[in-house]
Amino acid sequence: MKAPTVCEVPTISPNSKKKNGSGGSPNCGCHTKSRLFGPGTLVMLAFVAIILIVGFIQANNQKRPVSNIPSPTHALIKPEPSRILSQADLHLTAAQKSEVEKVEATWSQEKAKLLQAMSGFAPRQARADQINGSLQGYSELSRTYNTTREAYWNAALKHLDDRQRKAVEGGLR
Repeated sequence: MKAPTVCEVPTISPNSKKKNGSGGSPNCGCHTKSRLFGPGTLVMLAFVAIILIVGFIQANNQKRPVSNIPSPTHALIKPEPSRILSQADLHLTAAQKSEVEKVEATWSQEKAKLLQAMSGFAPRQARADQINGSLQGYSELSRTYNTTREAYWNAALKHLDDRQRKAVEGGLR
C-alpha cells in the first residue's frame, strides 16, 4: 500500500533547481474546495429572504389611514390689530392710524402678560392628575388669550369705515 503523499507548496530551493513537495497533485486533498456555507446556513438565509420579501409586500399592500375630515379651504388666521397697521392698501387716515395704534399698544401689553402666564405651564414630570390639572389651567389661559385677542381686534375694526373693514375681513379668508 502506498503511503499518502504530503502536499507541500511547490518551492524551488535556492541551491538547487529541484522542486520539493508533491507539486499540488490532485490526490493530496489540500486543493479540494470546502463549502463556504453549510446546508443549514443556506436554508436559514433562504428563510430570512422569504420573510423579508413577504413583509415588504404586505407593508406595501396595507391601506394607509385616510381622514374623512375635509381640508380647510383657507388658512387659519387669528388676526391682531397690528395686521390693520401693516396693510397699506387700507389708506388709513391719521386719526384712524392713531386710534388703531393705541389699541395695538394696549393689546401688546396684555398679550405679553398672557404669554408670560402661559409660558409657566411648561410640561414637567409629575403624576397624571397633576399634569391634567396643569393642562386645564393652560387651556383656560389659552381661551382667555383668544377672547382678549378677538376683543382687541374688534376694537381696532371699529375705527375703520365699511370699505376698509370689508377689505380687512376679506383678506382673512
